[in-house]
Amino acid sequence: MRSLILALGIAVLLSGHSSALAEPYAQDTLARVFRIEFQAAPTLKGTTIDGYVYNRDLRATGRIVLRIDQVDASGRSAGTTTTWVLGVVASGNRAYFVARVPNASSYRVQVESFEWIRCGD
Repeated sequence: MRSLILALGIAVLLSGHSSALAEPYAQDTLARVFRIEFQAAPTLKGTTIDGYVYNRDLRATGRIVLRIDQVDASGRSAGTTTTWVLGVVASGNRAYFVARVPNASSYRVQVESFEWIRCGD
């Protein structure tokens, strides 16, 4: 009986939250929705990129995947790493991310994919 009540409680909680996949967006459109601040710090095992993703939209976002390009001295991409931004980023808020990447002259970080999160439908 206790497990049935727990299962029903979880079902009720989860029914209030739903997500919708984001349509493909151009990078300039994504730049209006998200702002990314990051820094690169060399370590003994490579470079660590850490920073924040800011959500400028009125809707919450989740399942954000970041693309981190390793850029060589001539400005060309020398490789790509992806990392998840954990959790839901509410409107006007930010979320922290960290990733280990190969060494490069510089880095470019951008949103590769995400989902809109609807709450309380």
